[in-house]
Amino acid sequence: MTSTSQQIAQLEAKIARLKAKDRALENGQKIIIGGIVLAAARTDPSLRKWLISEAAKVSRPADAKRLAPLIDELRSIDGPVGVGDASQVATPKVGGSESRQTDWGTPAIKPLL
Repeated sequence: MTSTSQQIAQLEAKIARLKAKDRALENGQKIIIGGIVLAAARTDPSLRKWLISEAAKVSRPADAKRLAPLIDELRSIDGPVGVGDASQVATPKVGGSESRQTDWGTPAIKPLL
């Protein structure tokens, strides 16, 4: 017979496995939805403008740098001016009132979708 502390440890391990499974499911869903949105943004000017605008709200510099090639690609679809004035939108704000321009000049990398 197992002790109470062993039963607690087993249940905690089971909870941890279930939480990990739930996170994996959610991450997979995010990846699929992201692919759907990106594919649509490449063909729908209003969605593309919205996505560029939302990307400008990214506050972590590492995330903004990671998105830079994608933003360049989306902007290039409509030429240098972008959809409407979207080319002026994607300057991410970093750390409250401080603002930095992200390196948007990196070459675009096409995702494998």
